[in-house]
Amino acid sequence: MANYFHDNPDLKFTLENLELAPISDLIEDGYRAAEKYETAPRDATDALDNYRRALEVVGEVCADRIEPRARTV
Repeated sequence: MANYFHDNPDLKFTLENLELAPISDLIEDGYRAAEKYETAPRDATDALDNYRRALEVVGEVCADRIEPRARTV
């Protein structure tokens, strides 16, 4: 199964080599949502894992749904 995220090493390299922990701390507002919601990220590692999972899903949608229709659009 194709996946635009996994099939592009530049995207993976960028995600893995940027220092995103301080940014995720800001985006997640100090991980306050974890106090209310069981599935909310509890720290930067958890948040970055969630971001990677979201990119994997979007990469799959792009490869399976968007790319095959791109030429006709």
